[in-house]
Amino acid sequence: MLIELIYDYDQRTHDAQFESPAARHGREWRINHDVDRLEQKLSAARSRLQGQAQFAAE
Repeated sequence: MLIELIYDYDQRTHDAQFESPAARHGREWRINHDVDRLEQKLSAARSRLQGQAQFAAE
C-alpha cells in the first residue's frame, strides 16, 4: 500500500504541471486523505503491537 501511495503521489506531482487550480485542490485533498488513512492504519498497528508487547511481558 505504501508503494502505491508513493507511486500515486509521484504521478499526481508529475501531472500537476498541466492542471487547473480546481484540479490541484482536488489532488491535494486526495493526497491528504490518503496520508490520513495511512496514519490511522499505522496508529492501529502500533496500538496492536503495544498490546501484544504488554501481553508478552506479563
